[in-house]
Amino acid sequence: MRFWMIVVSILATISWATAQPQKMTREQAAQIALRFVQAGRYPGTLHWLTTDSLPAGREVHVKDYDLRKRLFREGKDWAVTMDDMAATWLGSGDLFPTTYVFLVTFDRWPDKRAVAHVNAYTGYVEVEPYRRSGETNDELGYGHLPVKPYEELRSIALNIAERLLGPGTFKVFDDWPYDLSNPEHYEIAAKGSSLFLIFKQDPNTGALLPQMVRITLNTRTGEMGMGEYENLPVTVSTVPKVTREQAQQRIAQELAKFGYEIVSWLPDGYYAGEIIHNVGFGRDAIVGLFVTHGPFLDQYLMWLLIFTYKRMGSDKITAGMAMVDAHTGEVRFGFSDAIHIGVLNRMNDEGLRLIVVNGRTIYPYSKALLVNGRVYVPVKWLFWTWG
Repeated sequence: MRFWMIVVSILATISWATAQPQKMTREQAAQIALRFVQAGRYPGTLHWLTTDSLPAGREVHVKDYDLRKRLFREGKDWAVTMDDMAATWLGSGDLFPTTYVFLVTFDRWPDKRAVAHVNAYTGYVEVEPYRRSGETNDELGYGHLPVKPYEELRSIALNIAERLLGPGTFKVFDDWPYDLSNPEHYEIAAKGSSLFLIFKQDPNTGALLPQMVRITLNTRTGEMGMGEYENLPVTVSTVPKVTREQAQQRIAQELAKFGYEIVSWLPDGYYAGEIIHNVGFGRDAIVGLFVTHGPFLDQYLMWLLIFTYKRMGSDKITAGMAMVDAHTGEVRFGFSDAIHIGVLNRMNDEGLRLIVVNGRTIYPYSKALLVNGRVYVPVKWLFWTWG
């Protein structure tokens, strides 16, 4: 039993290492959302900008089922005005998901509705698209307008980012720099919009900061069709102590513990929507150096790396994504606890269990034991998350 330790209740007396984030009011959140939609010329009108203007005269959380049932029985509007969604663009800040919901209507299209979400702790904004799936610019009434060159749309996107984030160095990712002289490009571009992801960047280290805009711009009007916006102060050093090569070595060492080996590393870039060796990547698939947040919204400088790998002795190649703390060298295989657990579960045939001690998450690679109210954790197969 020498490899086992007892997690005792005395650990619960340890206090959080970071201060509790402050929750903003609906009125404060509304100003952030308004600034975003105005900068992007989003063609919708935001409602519920104050608590007094809410349909029920108070907040209605999506999970407050008792309140929603009571309002319904009383014949009152029980529209949801609060929800639980992401605290940051990368999906971190697991413990602070509360968002204010704002109804959006459109004078041009009275039959359309959308919502905007603003996280109550971070101010991270998500504005829903008004375009229905497959809806073209002709169907929106924009068919008579010329298609803007890609360079003009890119300039509009960068101007929006500068208005929201202030002057500085920016890194622009785009999904498709179309060429209007190409008939096939023109036909596709004329129907829809283009996506731009823009980060403010540390001019010295190249680190991407938690200050970003991700928007689609209509190719005919230049207006925002949907968007995400984050503008948080940087509270951590952006100078890495761990190089990219060292970070790659740490990941390779972690994978080797489970019998896997690295095949290749993807270069810097934005890989959202791509399928690599039958693995699809989401909007957060960016290779580079980032300032990110932990569950308590404390900040970390991380290498975000995408790689291909295979089981030793096998020819079957797959792809994965991992983060490495650029200050400590600790490895994580996803942005959120849920992703992290899922990846490790796939690697570990024995299965994985999650333990939280005073708000800090422990992932034992081997199963823990619960005996007489005590949790026994295998020490040699245990690590703490950064946080």
